[in-house]
Amino acid sequence: MDIQKTSKQMAEDIVNAYIQHDKKDYARSALYFAKVFRNLFPKLPEGSIQRAARAYVDALRNHDGIEEGGYSKYDQFNHGKWSHVKDRLLEMCKALGLPDEYAVETTEFFRYHGVGDMQFVTHMLNADRIFTSSILENTNLSLVLGGLYLACVSCHDMHNNYGVSLGKNLISIYYFILLEN
Repeated sequence: MDIQKTSKQMAEDIVNAYIQHDKKDYARSALYFAKVFRNLFPKLPEGSIQRAARAYVDALRNHDGIEEGGYSKYDQFNHGKWSHVKDRLLEMCKALGLPDEYAVETTEFFRYHGVGDMQFVTHMLNADRIFTSSILENTNLSLVLGGLYLACVSCHDMHNNYGVSLGKNLISIYYFILLEN
């Protein structure tokens, strides 16, 4: 496998997955997420990859339903449907063999990020550490990867072409490190 080429393709795929999600094309979004998961979890059967991708897209849909519902920050943060987000993420975890704590931390990351509370950073770093530690043998790299992932989230939050381009470059490095180790 050409890791450089694969990591660049994964960067394209993950950005396309989120773009398709934003366009409400959930089937295409799941296809792109599945391509990324396939590279990160090459030993898993295709059915597990597909289930994980669909579950993640469903989690994002539930997340958007809360964030786009016109709620106050308080009501958004305390919305009862965060449990639906967590449930879909738990499905993803089961399909990919990730610890359930990834779903819990990711849900909290989404909740805090959505209301602009910087506590999201702690939960995002915890979620990413759980994710990368499940893939890597060398868990010392989890802090480096978490920093890259945080930078990618910041690029996404720019909501412009520069942010997308910079984010693609950074996530490509992130995937390169994951695939190389």
